[in-house]
Amino acid sequence: MKEVRLDASRLVSKYFRIHPRIVKTADEVNPTDRNSPCLAIHMRNADKTGKNRQKIPPIRFLEYIESFKAAGGKRVYVASDSHKALQYMENNFPDEIKGMIQTQGKNVVRSYREFPTNIVGDHHRVNSEALVDTLAMSKCGFLLHGHSTLSEAAVYFNFKLHDNSVNLED
Repeated sequence: MKEVRLDASRLVSKYFRIHPRIVKTADEVNPTDRNSPCLAIHMRNADKTGKNRQKIPPIRFLEYIESFKAAGGKRVYVASDSHKALQYMENNFPDEIKGMIQTQGKNVVRSYREFPTNIVGDHHRVNSEALVDTLAMSKCGFLLHGHSTLSEAAVYFNFKLHDNSVNLED
C-alpha cells in the first residue's frame, strides 16, 4: 500500500484546500507540539458490520496507550463515531490515561444505538466533524486504527503515519 498511499498523499497535498475553519478547529482540538508527539486512535464502533470487519473494543487500545505513555508520550487524540466507546474509556481507563486523552468533545454528532452518524445529524455538520477528526489524527506521530477511510485519509494528510501506524484488524 505504500506506493498507493504515497500517490494519494501527493494528490491530497496538491489539490485539497481545507476550509480555514476546519483547520482551526483541528488545531484547537489537537494542538501540536513537535517535542511531544501524540498518538492518534480511530475507534469506529457504531455501524461497523460486515464479513471481514470487526468492532475493536476500547480495552484493546489500552495496552498501546500505556506503552506510548511509558515511552514518554503525553497526548492521545481519540476519534470515534461511538458515544459508548468514549464513555467506556471515561469510566474504565486509569486516571493518568484519561488525562492524556483529547477528543472533539461531547457536542459532536456520534452514532446512537443502531443509527450511524449520517442518519443522526446534518450531513454538512457530520462531514465537517469527520474532516476535523481526520486532520487532528494526521497531526499525530502514531496511529492506531481498524479498517476505515478516515484513518486512511489521515495517512494521506501525513504520509509519515504509513510507517507509524497499526491496523488492529490486520
